[in-house]
Amino acid sequence: MVVQKLITPAQFGAKFDPPKSANHIKRLCREERIKGAVRPGHEWLIPERARVVGKGKRLEYGEVKGLSAIQFARLHGRTHQRAYQLLNKGRVEGAKKTKHGWDIPKDAPWPADDGL
Repeated sequence: MVVQKLITPAQFGAKFDPPKSANHIKRLCREERIKGAVRPGHEWLIPERARVVGKGKRLEYGEVKGLSAIQFARLHGRTHQRAYQLLNKGRVEGAKKTKHGWDIPKDAPWPADDGL
């Protein structure tokens, strides 16, 4: 029988570089992104060797399975605000609005600026 040591969110957050706040770790627990975290009373307890899951991965929801608006802007060295403006005006070729955000083909060109 293996007994796992349970630690507080503050102790778990201190293991990161840079350290994460206890409130940040509690939010991850509520989102069920730290497997094995339990809340027997008013405070969360986390297994010492637990890992955060789901971080940094874009789920492939759309038909095109392409880029998000932010990824599209970074690819072309532009701001995400400008990318959203162009997407909302329908100026990005092949982009589709889905219930999870924008789905842009990976090879979609940046639209020409018309002096806007």
